[in-house]
Amino acid sequence: ENITHKLTCEVILVGSIKHVFIRPSVVLKNRTKFPLQIISENTVENQTAAVNIQPGGYAAFPVKYSHKCAFRLKPTDMEYDPTKTAVTVSRLVNHFGQKDDNGKDSPKLKTITSIQVESVSSIPDIAPFYFLIYSKPLPIRSSRDYPVANLIIRAPIEIHNLLPRDIRFRMYDLDAKYDVGGSVGAGKMAPLHAIRSDHLVGI
Repeated sequence: ENITHKLTCEVILVGSIKHVFIRPSVVLKNRTKFPLQIISENTVENQTAAVNIQPGGYAAFPVKYSHKCAFRLKPTDMEYDPTKTAVTVSRLVNHFGQKDDNGKDSPKLKTITSIQVESVSSIPDIAPFYFLIYSKPLPIRSSRDYPVANLIIRAPIEIHNLLPRDIRFRMYDLDAKYDVGGSVGAGKMAPLHAIRSDHLVGI
């Protein structure tokens, strides 16, 4: 399609040393507590490529998959299938350079958007594994056909225990008629992947 591919140059200052990173334009960051497998899809050439991301880690889309890119994901080493819905990156990217009412460039960002997707277990009666994915604003011009983005992957619900003692909890999904329990150590956080954040819940 006569595409000019984009690269991102990221500069990080550590002490007195500048670290310069040259990478593809789309990066996914795993902010869950589980290793994830990301299946990148090139919707133009109908090709796929898989990469694993450890908790707290990140990975960049291959350059050839960054144009009109989409991806599916699943927890690694668990009996779950890749998400049914392919996440189209351009749906989550905040664009700089929007036009105001006078037709001039506006520095304002669009509202941050997010999407929730589910990975279904191959074992009967096991709850789906939900992910929340959203884009982190970058001061770089982007386009719908060729996005520039940092995408964050998290659990839809996170329980933070700010008490000085460990606690036990039970969360009720009133929409799906489902409940899940667990414990959180003092000063710790427990992610919940079994319930969507847009459902009516009780605790």
